[in-house]
Amino acid sequence: MKKMLAAVIASFAFAIPSVHAQTAQTAPAAAAPDPAALQAAREMLSSMHYEDTAARMMQQISAQMPQMMQQSALATINGNTKLTPDERKKAIEKLNAELPKMTAAMQSLFGDGTLIRELIAETAPLYARHFTADELHQLAAFYASPLGVKMMAEMPQIAGESMQISQRVMMPRIQAMAAKLVNENVK
Repeated sequence: MKKMLAAVIASFAFAIPSVHAQTAQTAPAAAAPDPAALQAAREMLSSMHYEDTAARMMQQISAQMPQMMQQSALATINGNTKLTPDERKKAIEKLNAELPKMTAAMQSLFGDGTLIRELIAETAPLYARHFTADELHQLAAFYASPLGVKMMAEMPQIAGESMQISQRVMMPRIQAMAAKLVNENVK
């Protein structure tokens, strides 16, 4: 049963799409960014109200989490053809008993303010490696403009809706894969 719950949690982790996911890998041992560009990147993130926007996005993810976790877990349990009806019933009961703890743990992770600060600390050098200081100043000016402010205000809602679309498209595939893996590993 613990293996099944671990599989469910793992499948859930893969089900959370990154808002701006890309397949490109980060540059190995990237050179330190230009200090002026790094400062401009920090200013741009500040003009974006990045910390507030990220916090609102995390709140949306956290609010959707219980339903996402339950759907993923139920699909994995119900897709496990090696479980008897009684074992399936017990697995669902165990899931229902464990789900509040699992949800609370994930929500605690997403609600941790240091997570957002760490993301910002990692994001500023990323922007500084891809944009010049002048370009970052232009971006900061855009995000300080009425349209930029509106864009950032709408971003959590857009990200939430985008996540729902991604889940609708991805979840059947992830659930099928998780069920297959569970069926292959359960004897």
